[in-house]
Amino acid sequence: ASTYNGLGMAFQNLGLIDSSIFYYESASYLYNSLNDSTNAYIVDTNLSGIYKNKGLYEKALEYSFNALTKLERMKPGRALASCYNTIGAIYSNTSDFQKALIYYRKSLNVRKLIGYQKGIGQSFNNMGEAHTNLAQYDSALFYLNNSLKVKKGLGEKAPVVLNNLGEVQLKLNNLEEAETNFRQSLQLQREANDQMGQLQALLNMLKIKILKNDLTQAEKLSKEIEGIVYKVGSLKYLKQFLELKVKVFHLKKDYKNAFQSSQ
Repeated sequence: ASTYNGLGMAFQNLGLIDSSIFYYESASYLYNSLNDSTNAYIVDTNLSGIYKNKGLYEKALEYSFNALTKLERMKPGRALASCYNTIGAIYSNTSDFQKALIYYRKSLNVRKLIGYQKGIGQSFNNMGEAHTNLAQYDSALFYLNNSLKVKKGLGEKAPVVLNNLGEVQLKLNNLEEAETNFRQSLQLQREANDQMGQLQALLNMLKIKILKNDLTQAEKLSKEIEGIVYKVGSLKYLKQFLELKVKVFHLKKDYKNAFQSSQ
């Protein structure tokens, strides 16, 4: 079982995900046969993360709940909180935000119980995101501001929270406040060399420039985004960019390119 687990980790680090899954599942089967709950939940958690990243959410939930049944029989700790958080994230990815909130709250309760401040900040952020997606903006701001407070208290920079706060302000049409948050987030993501984070902030800033009919800045941001979005390889963000690019062409009254970009 230990050897299979090691092979699963090795193939995962090499990016050979199908081979990784094969060995992790072999390890999971043997650990469960041996009633080795500690190692079994670790492997099941790894499998859940892999399936979540592949977008196979049913399988991700299956392994998360396998891990959860073992963890709930143990003393509450970071692993249990992390498992609840992962389940919340999977439900969030399937747009079931009410269920996501249930598990984010469970995670928060465990993190408060064990005094895990960094985890509390993460839980507040996740709950803020879920409330944003439910259009519950007062609740979203409450949790995101609490997340920012916790993270600053720990000396963390919190670019993700700033971006999420900007998204709420954008929904509320508070464009100046939203842009301030996005700029701060972008600067921190640049310092961390996080291209995915930079892309999120840039896309949000582009939305604001379009709403302001600021063609010059919209074109400038579009060129910067284009230099990142294909490197990152995220279809989600590429789709967002192309949709926004169509709007930029509309601002220019360049309907031919707007039509081509929409195809």
